[in-house]
Amino acid sequence: MPNSSIESLLVKLKHRGDEISSRTPLTIAIDGDDLVRLQALSRLYKIPLEELSALLMSDILKQIEARIPYKPGPKVIRVEDDEPIYEDIGDMPRYLEIKRGLEERSKH
Repeated sequence: MPNSSIESLLVKLKHRGDEISSRTPLTIAIDGDDLVRLQALSRLYKIPLEELSALLMSDILKQIEARIPYKPGPKVIRVEDDEPIYEDIGDMPRYLEIKRGLEERSKH
């Protein structure tokens, strides 16, 4: 009978390895105060600076993406629960178009 804690550990290791191998190095210039904040958090939580930066960037980007405002246009695209759903004429459709294009280019 397989040891479930070993299986769980192997799954975590594979996931972590996949996560790390999918990262792309990026060099950025940041404000000195922000660097001190990152270094302090890195030391406090014992997370390497690069890993902490990647975690923070990922979380912040997800939050920003989720908060791009919806701006209803004049066209009804569907009806849900007898309520019209209008096309989004805000920034989200353009953002998604740009994102898809970049994802397609990165596959080639």
